[in-house]
Amino acid sequence: MVVGLLLALAWAVPSIGASTAKVARTALARANLAFHNANLAIDTSNKAKATAGDANATADSARTAASQAQSSANQAQSTANQALSLATGVVHLQANFTRSVDPNGISAGSCNTVSLSQSGVLPTDELIVTPPENQPIGIVSQGFTSTNSVTLELCNVTGGSIDPPLIAYEFSTLR
Repeated sequence: MVVGLLLALAWAVPSIGASTAKVARTALARANLAFHNANLAIDTSNKAKATAGDANATADSARTAASQAQSSANQAQSTANQALSLATGVVHLQANFTRSVDPNGISAGSCNTVSLSQSGVLPTDELIVTPPENQPIGIVSQGFTSTNSVTLELCNVTGGSIDPPLIAYEFSTLR
């Protein structure tokens, strides 16, 4: 206990009988060290806040991508339900054809369209698009009809850009 008391006194008063200037220099050095350590703590805190802000921005982007994916899934479900409804009614297969498509790169959260000629297609025909097995994950495909053509829309529901390869899609038109 005596040793502890002496150590505490040695820290508080660097030397017994030291000059006032020496005590003041020692106190100033310790104050400077404390100030330096406080600045380091503030800098670390600011970096942590910035990292947390970046994490929040990334989470917001992920939520947006998930919402877009949900919207695309809902559209696909609606198209499938329409096709099923038509298939159970008086519907006739008008055309069944395959086309190879090499779309440009698709940015995150956007869509590219490709128009394809197909004789005999009417704007009122229902179109079923069957994507190939090698369609990249994160791409949602759907199609639309117009007079003598179909339009293939490929949407990227991910957070990064995708450059799909040359791939063959199967199309069926119902009337």
